Amino acid sequence: NSSSCWSPRALAAPNLSQMRLPFTLVLASQSPRRSSLLSQAKVPFTVKVSAFDEAVIRSQKQSLGPSAYVSLSAKSKASDVCGSMGAEGVEGVEGPWVVLGCDTVVASPSGDILEKPVTEDEAKAHLRMLSGATHKVFTGVSLMTSWGEERTWAQATDVTFRELGEAEISDYVASGEPMDKAGSYGIQGAGGVFVEEIRGCYNNVVGMPLTKVYEEVKRLAESL
Repeated sequence: NSSSCWSPRALAAPNLSQMRLPFTLVLASQSPRRSSLLSQAKVPFTVKVSAFDEAVIRSQKQSLGPSAYVSLSAKSKASDVCGSMGAEGVEGVEGPWVVLGCDTVVASPSGDILEKPVTEDEAKAHLRMLSGATHKVFTGVSLMTSWGEERTWAQATDVTFRELGEAEISDYVASGEPMDKAGSYGIQGAGGVFVEEIRGCYNNVVGMPLTKVYEEVKRLAESL
């Protein structure tokens, strides 16, 4: 789907009832945006942050390409939490469980993989790369279950930025919003004013392809 004029409020979930799960869904992420998306869809979950160090695979990102890279990262995060479930467990988790790992990157128009910026100068450089062009946002998702099932995939969304001026780039970076976001912008925040058009899943840009995740969690629930 393509949209040149959209509102996050218009993309809110319908009046769904709370999903009933025969397992505990464990989100392997500290991202408040991913937690918010699951809550929006009324999917019950708990959080156990993955201790996986992304630096271990960072050297492979250009050789793998964005889709394979985020898939590997999401799988590694989910696997890390799965490995700790038996040893440490998670408070309140009894019986079967499903771990959900995610990772999001931006691929610049020239193909560079942009993660979270380390410095303000790097954030500005990212925004200059994205200005006046179309880039891709990739989110990798991995679902791993206590009964041995696994589903890992990546989803892409095209995002087109208008031309950005140096002053607004500097002001936006100074606000601090870009510093914890892949590609140095938040589509759900002030960075949304840079976006002319999106093609694909909006929530994928926020941090999780919510529709696909919802469908896969529902499928796992119905399989038990």
